[in-house]
Amino acid sequence: MMIWKYHSLLKRMIIFAGVVLLTATATAETPVALKVDGGEISIEFDAQLNSRVISRIGDKRIVLSDFNLSEFINVNGKDRIEFKLKDHSVAEWEDKIGKGKQFKIVGSSANVKKDVVITSYNDFPTILFFQVSYTNTGDTNLMVNSWTNNNYVFKATPRSDDKPLFWSYEPGSYGWSNDWLQPLKKGFERENYMGMNRVDYGGGTPVVDVWRQDVGLAVGHVELVPKLVSLPVSMQTDIEATLAVTYKKSTILKPGESLATYRTFVAVHIGDHFQTLSEYSKFMVRQGIEFKDPPNGAYETIWCGWGYEKEFTMEEFYGTFPMVKKLGIDWIVLDYGWDTGVGDYYLPEEKFPNGEAD
Repeated sequence: MMIWKYHSLLKRMIIFAGVVLLTATATAETPVALKVDGGEISIEFDAQLNSRVISRIGDKRIVLSDFNLSEFINVNGKDRIEFKLKDHSVAEWEDKIGKGKQFKIVGSSANVKKDVVITSYNDFPTILFFQVSYTNTGDTNLMVNSWTNNNYVFKATPRSDDKPLFWSYEPGSYGWSNDWLQPLKKGFERENYMGMNRVDYGGGTPVVDVWRQDVGLAVGHVELVPKLVSLPVSMQTDIEATLAVTYKKSTILKPGESLATYRTFVAVHIGDHFQTLSEYSKFMVRQGIEFKDPPNGAYETIWCGWGYEKEFTMEEFYGTFPMVKKLGIDWIVLDYGWDTGVGDYYLPEEKFPNGEAD
């Protein structure tokens, strides 16, 4: 049963309407204004639409962080934080992904309206999907420099040994020295930009994951095409890690115009990043992504010409063929340096004077 709660320090009331429960209670220790429940994950919001994540896997409630600014835009170099809860609703939901609930939250500031739509699917009980938009309700243009979704501070739990408090899956591509799985310690920082980070390295899986002994927390996006977002991870203190989805692009928002973020998500899990990536894959397939079975040849042994690096000669390359044949290798790969530039498909004349025929 999905539960939607509204708490107020000024009044106490209980309204029952179908499966929707609105309550008006709060304490100084838990200033909860709204609660969005999925199957095994909850998001609690305060009156300024700061939020925190709660894992409920196996009916065990684990609060992962304190309230913090989780969805926001940067206007003229300053993160906008002055939003106040104005309205909310919940309804049954069904689309090609499946059945579930959809929660709508409205916040406002002096000149910006914030709409947060959160969808929970029965078939994905550990994930909540976010679509956030901002509307300029003022009478002057706004310069929006970036937007951020699912920005969370993940608190560590003490350990009796000297092992890392957190491990992480870092999807950014930064070259040979980049490890996708890394322990976190104070001072760690990685942007995980999904674009080009070096002349020949870029892209990655748009999912970042941080986990501790008992529970893990992940965020990412589920767009059907690559997006130039960042998934920053940092550990500024001994006991806290932060992660988020951020898109940096300056946009002028005229009066009455709206800016919509990409569709992002937050997920909880037990164990390492494999659970998150598995669920992400299943969701993308449900959205329409098709994975083709690779041919058998894809698993056969290859000889790769990268050993000669970029400035090879074709005489060096051809001269290796007898040994390749002797070893019984059927596949030969011309790995790098066959083009005139990274991303180009033009052949250098000094290596291939007859063009594609060579």
